[in-house]
Amino acid sequence: MNFRSHILVLAGILTFATTLISAELLFCGNKYCGIDAECHEGKCECPLSQPNGDPAFRCHTDETISCVLIGDPALVGYGNSLTFLDFPCKYTLSKFDTPLLSRKHNNDPPAAFESSDPGRDRCRVFVHGTNAVTPTGNYYLKEVDVSYSINIGNNSHVETLKAKLTSGSVVYSYTPYGEITVEKDDEHGCLPRTVDTTNSIGVLICFMKETQLWSVGVPMCGNTYINFRAWNGESENQLLRPGVSLVTNGETVLINEEASRYPSTMCDSPNNDADDAYHQVCKALGVKGKRNCALYAFLNNNPPEQPHYCTTSVELFNLCTPELRAEAINKCGSIVTRLAGCVIKNNESVMNVFEACLVAVSANPATCPYIASKVNVEGDEDCQSFKDPC
Repeated sequence: MNFRSHILVLAGILTFATTLISAELLFCGNKYCGIDAECHEGKCECPLSQPNGDPAFRCHTDETISCVLIGDPALVGYGNSLTFLDFPCKYTLSKFDTPLLSRKHNNDPPAAFESSDPGRDRCRVFVHGTNAVTPTGNYYLKEVDVSYSINIGNNSHVETLKAKLTSGSVVYSYTPYGEITVEKDDEHGCLPRTVDTTNSIGVLICFMKETQLWSVGVPMCGNTYINFRAWNGESENQLLRPGVSLVTNGETVLINEEASRYPSTMCDSPNNDADDAYHQVCKALGVKGKRNCALYAFLNNNPPEQPHYCTTSVELFNLCTPELRAEAINKCGSIVTRLAGCVIKNNESVMNVFEACLVAVSANPATCPYIASKVNVEGDEDCQSFKDPC
């Protein structure tokens, strides 16, 4: 990287770091607003100068695109459509290419995502989330995995950096040198770090104790940043709302539409301007309800390294025909989404009961009455609403 490139990247780091360090969160209604949001009549809103993002988490300028997953967990995609990710597994939030900052832009169409090489002077970004479930049946974002594949001026040499964001730490790695852990108790502020790769790639890791917010980015990757706040397991009322936001330059981001549109990724494509993209996809698939549709999207396009309790559901689902998949989700999906708390009250595993339902609907209807008994809770009207799925 030349001297001018270093200066531009450093400027981006300093600007971003200053924004995080100087952020003051406003208490509005009964919760805090997000970074750069305003409070109007008890409601958090993004200002006209930073209209993008989610006012409960973080607002951004109109030069950026953002995908925000917040709370329990509701997702607002790049096109501002809303859906809900109610399942305790690992899923693909987004994948895209960006030209490298300060280098000649390569505006060729994005290469196939089956290839690890994004092409000369490009960065390929994959972002995955993993949910968990509370003892009362509420879902939350547990951790975020980010992978950056970077090609600097050489079509044959790609360098890959990975980062895992959790409640207590960020672990980042460059394959030849192993992992480096940054603990939140040891950090405050933003620390630029240089990974000793062939091209000395800079990584920015921030943790702000006042706002409990992690931020990780590789500035040369089109000013792409991942902001993450963990669920506070000690309180059901989350004053600082947990979640993640993915932010990149909307003017230069490169999207492979087939690979990036929902249901291939949860954030969808920024080029999809449908009024309610998720609902339209659900209707086309024959899946009833956004929550069931998001569950379908996860099962159909699951990333590797699933939690062990999700792998059997994925395998069973993908043995079904496309028509049977939609039917199985419509009949069994509420076990995972709306009625997870009922299953937990019965001291059962949500995914185990869902697996049994998939088997019953697709191959063994004689076991269907057994499924309802694992969901129904005496005296609870919602739990009693689940009937024999066959």
